[in-house]
Amino acid sequence: MANLTISLLGVPRIEDANGRTPELKGKKGWALLAYLLLSDRPRSRAHLAELLFASADDPLGALRWNLSQLRGALGMREALRGSEIAIQLQPRTVVDIEVLTRGTWTESIRVRGLGSELLEGMSFPSDPVFDAWLSMERSRIRSIEMSVLRGAAAACLGTGRPDMATDLASRALAIDRFDEGAHELLIRSLAVAGLREKAQLALDRCTQLFKEDLQVELSPTLKAAVNEDAAPRVASGSQGRSASAQLELGRSAINAGAIETGIESLRGAVWAAEQGSDEALLAECLLALAYSLIHSVRGRDGEASALLHHALGLAQANSMSRVAAECLRELGYVEMLVGSYDRAMASFDRALAMEAMDEGGRAWTIAYQALSYSDTGRYEKAVACLEACLASEAGEVVRQKAYALCLLGRIQMLRGQLQEARSSLEKSISLATGCGWTALLPWPRALLAEVELLQGAPLPGVRARLDHALSLARQIGDPCWEGAAMHGLGLVEAAAGRPDTAAACLADASTVCTRFPDSYLWMKAYVLDALCDLATRYPGGDPDRWITDLQNLSARSGMTEFLARSYLYRGRAGDQDALMVARMISREVDNPSLAALF
Repeated sequence: MANLTISLLGVPRIEDANGRTPELKGKKGWALLAYLLLSDRPRSRAHLAELLFASADDPLGALRWNLSQLRGALGMREALRGSEIAIQLQPRTVVDIEVLTRGTWTESIRVRGLGSELLEGMSFPSDPVFDAWLSMERSRIRSIEMSVLRGAAAACLGTGRPDMATDLASRALAIDRFDEGAHELLIRSLAVAGLREKAQLALDRCTQLFKEDLQVELSPTLKAAVNEDAAPRVASGSQGRSASAQLELGRSAINAGAIETGIESLRGAVWAAEQGSDEALLAECLLALAYSLIHSVRGRDGEASALLHHALGLAQANSMSRVAAECLRELGYVEMLVGSYDRAMASFDRALAMEAMDEGGRAWTIAYQALSYSDTGRYEKAVACLEACLASEAGEVVRQKAYALCLLGRIQMLRGQLQEARSSLEKSISLATGCGWTALLPWPRALLAEVELLQGAPLPGVRARLDHALSLARQIGDPCWEGAAMHGLGLVEAAAGRPDTAAACLADASTVCTRFPDSYLWMKAYVLDALCDLATRYPGGDPDRWITDLQNLSARSGMTEFLARSYLYRGRAGDQDALMVARMISREVDNPSLAALF
């Protein structure tokens, strides 16, 4: 039983083990509590006073009074003292936001305020920087709520509970009716439940909504969801083969690049395993199929998530720690792609805690942790993860090292360490080429071309390298790497003094890189950042649309550096409050290049 329960979603409240609910006088006490609980490091008294009490006659005195209130409400008389303020909660204290962010889906959906707003009904117009912070956190938490509900729906769908999956997907759509993943889950759940007419009606409504309100067409994956069937899809000829044979055939075909043949064999393996009683084999088959859908087939991460949850349940029931850890890693990877970094990191942490993966699986998990840290502006933590990955002496982690070096090169480029970035990216390209991992090559090649551009290399040579990366990305069919190459080409056009051509190239890149619902959203933000920079530097630009898009995307995902830059671009347009917000956010990012802008 919890000693203390702190609820920040909806109308905030504190409740002790005896059911007492101590009150805080005024909304500033709740604001201070939320800010301290959601901060990842101590805050100086001067910072807190400036943030929340700048309009008071005695800002530090107002802060002291509110801290005293919090001590009493939390029953922590000696806490919240000193020049640097942080909350160290008592054991068995439950905070709803923490459960929502770090808990399993079964724990998270029981949070009482799920679907409600952070500090519901409160606003702080006299404290514009804090009000902006609150708006950003509300957007981020709303995204976490969506992630929880989508994950729970996928878990229920994967474990044969389509009715519950339908309810959870509907709750997600009540929060965000434009969430394509939630629409897909709703349609698939209805179809699996045998409610084909309702599934078609849901698809028709979604089609109309996206066309009329967003002027976009639905993805093929979403359209195909209505044809989902409760009966397993059986690969032709699979009945006469064992599940283990199909599994081996499928993996071999995928490794050889015969994706469709491999997927067909893996579906057959799942079907064959379901006919038997070997749950351990079924878990292996489900994991293999899900992994292949995530990494080899675009737009199928929704289906893969349901398979992973099914495999995870079987693995946990049969003490298969390695399979469970790999399921958690892949579930985290899916969350990471769509910008749900908090939930992704929780999955990676749970996977690593099992200590059951081989060296290669562990290296992948650490590399994905690094990517999550990097995407959210925590570069020092990202570098520490990458160094751990690169320190592995296992011979089978060549791909992981190529990937880690590419990420390290990206971080070094973003932080202005251009020579180091060049070295890391050249090593990444060499390793990927040596092990035949062609699918990675467009990304480090595009990044290396951007580094050369920043170092002043001749534009024709840089353009040629980016054209080569783009051609390879298109042959592979990877929209993220296409976006990376087009981003570089847009920068080349800007450097050549053709801002209109640059803007057109970057606008195309922003569409291309997210043409599938499970695309890597950081790439979208990277392209939007370039568009904002371009539009605010050249006369005649119309930056507001791009700034708003970047601000919304980075706020809900927690991409802190891009969020700071979005407010910086708004400040360039004359909004002084936006500049204050940009400075506050930039302090959370350990990037000297960003700090130099201020």
